[in-house]
Amino acid sequence: MGFGADPYPYPAFEHDGVDSSVTITEAGWHLVTQQLASAVDLPDDLPDLRKLLDYELYDSAIREVGIAVESALREAVGTGDGYGQKLVRQFIDHLSDDLFAYNTLLKIYRLRLRTFFKFVRNPHAHHKFSVTRSHGLALIASALYLIADIKEISEEKGGV
Repeated sequence: MGFGADPYPYPAFEHDGVDSSVTITEAGWHLVTQQLASAVDLPDDLPDLRKLLDYELYDSAIREVGIAVESALREAVGTGDGYGQKLVRQFIDHLSDDLFAYNTLLKIYRLRLRTFFKFVRNPHAHHKFSVTRSHGLALIASALYLIADIKEISEEKGGV
């Protein structure tokens, strides 16, 4: 390693030669939030979501997108009922039994969906929270990716 070469094969942060944490300033949060807001592509089939975001009702928008995730799961599984973790289990069983998904893919979907329901959908469905714009947009973007993935895998595998 030459003089001045970076000793890390990965991004690292240091101050005076000592590894340190990253601090995001208020200006940094503002910039990240702006970038995220411009990157979130709101689907046409969720018109209420845009209205809620326009009125800065982020908690309600998270609740709305949680309903959309459950609806996408129900459609993929072909059931009119089921909710929460039970619906996640039905979807994973559907992928395994009907669509013959790989075990690794099943684990990834199970983890993503269970995490979403446990830490996003359930708390926001049953409690009222004060949510910042950046936090709300991050959760909504994550949920929209879930919806897109659910629909995509269903279509790829000949599902609904």
